[in-house]
Amino acid sequence: MLKIHLRSTLKILYMLLLTAVLAACATQPICDPGNDLSGMNAARSSAEKQGHRTIVVASAQHKIIKEFRRQDRERHPTNLSWFEQLWLGYANTCLNNRVLETTYDPNYASRNVIERVRRLGGSTYVFLTKFGPIPAIDHDPTIDPARIFEILDRGVDGIMTDRPAAMRGIIDEWLESRSPAH
Repeated sequence: MLKIHLRSTLKILYMLLLTAVLAACATQPICDPGNDLSGMNAARSSAEKQGHRTIVVASAQHKIIKEFRRQDRERHPTNLSWFEQLWLGYANTCLNNRVLETTYDPNYASRNVIERVRRLGGSTYVFLTKFGPIPAIDHDPTIDPARIFEILDRGVDGIMTDRPAAMRGIIDEWLESRSPAH
């Protein structure tokens, strides 16, 4: 009984900490509909023009992202709102077309968290940039490939970085090292 209670308490603390970090951080979403509903048409138009690319529409405000999904009829993927992230640890909610945006830190983006999000139909994108109290790992032009390999090996679906050219080379190297020919 105590073990179950302790596990539940730890889950609550983890989710509260994750929610607090995400709420305190100014994220750089791929496509943000803005602070009011007027930005939704522009976000939808931008997402539709991308063709083969998957564009994630993101907002830190739960009511805005919820309304975007309703008007968009769930055609484009969106981030998980803070409210949805809070319940992620407790509910087996369907996450189709949803993206958990979090830090690269394994305390927040562990293999277990990534696999849980995927089992529920979602994706996990990690920030390599500064994320609240978590320092950036892409601030130096000479990014340590081993560190990025470890993050990719956890199974993340996407990364957000301020150094896309350097990251592209590391990702190519990682893909080559994991190919069946090796």
